[in-house]
Amino acid sequence: MGHEDSPILSEEENEMMEGIMESTTTPSNVLIFYNLDASIDKEMLEKECASFGVIRVFKFIKLFRKAVVVFERAEDAERCFDTMVTMWNIEFGMPITDEELRAKQLLPPPNEKTFLISPPCSPPPDWKGGREHPPENVFPPGFTIQELTDKLYMVYEGENENPKIIVQRPLDLAN
Repeated sequence: MGHEDSPILSEEENEMMEGIMESTTTPSNVLIFYNLDASIDKEMLEKECASFGVIRVFKFIKLFRKAVVVFERAEDAERCFDTMVTMWNIEFGMPITDEELRAKQLLPPPNEKTFLISPPCSPPPDWKGGREHPPENVFPPGFTIQELTDKLYMVYEGENENPKIIVQRPLDLAN
């Protein structure tokens, strides 16, 4: 859920950790590792703790040489404590419930509108792709851009199915 490696905590994280960081002798779902050696690998510690149960929050605070682990169940934290207490400096933290965790975490926005984005349909199995025709030239043969700039507008009468085109030169706003 909240697995991060942070040298310092944000204001929201400080509020969440305030109650957790108080140690207690009563077993809870929170373990606090303190006085960690600078060479401790965050991933290794997290993997070791995860072998005892589901972790809800894992905070590794390198600057303070601490780690806070919030397990889903207090029994998992207690088994982790009993196994690791001889190798690490560990204390139980104040218990924290899922409701308290959710209250301190950003939730996804409410699902007010659901948009289904689908890829375009596939062509029929018997469809064969072909080369596209180049664009038709609607200007008469020999037409140049200079002719367009010399006149205020030009009218090209439509032939067959081609529409009539009127091209206007922009007005000079300075005059």
